[in-house]
Amino acid sequence: MRSAGIGGALMRHAIDEARRLGHGAILLVGDPEYYARFGFSAGKTGALAMPGPFEKRRLLALELVDGWLDGAKGVIAPVGRRIERVSPADGAARFARVVLARSKKVLKPRSTGSLFPVATALTR
Repeated sequence: MRSAGIGGALMRHAIDEARRLGHGAILLVGDPEYYARFGFSAGKTGALAMPGPFEKRRLLALELVDGWLDGAKGVIAPVGRRIERVSPADGAARFARVVLARSKKVLKPRSTGSLFPVATALTR
């Protein structure tokens, strides 16, 4: 299913949903070259850290509200309610039903063994 645009559509949907819910920024750990096309960069994550080892260049942020991350520093910790873990195949099936149904596309989800990116939305 590579090159079908599902990953990009999923990411745009997640960004739109975070904006709709009033989040000020989204943080994620990922490939800077890939996520740059959605506006993510490491420009405002230099003073942020995560528990455990990680590559600093891969800690990326997208501000949904200008200046939201100005002066942000410290260790990132999970907050909010715990969500169920979903297998890639189940996640693809849910995504196909919810997002792609709008365009009336029908996809048969299959497991690729990879996980969807995990994004964290920040609120003040």
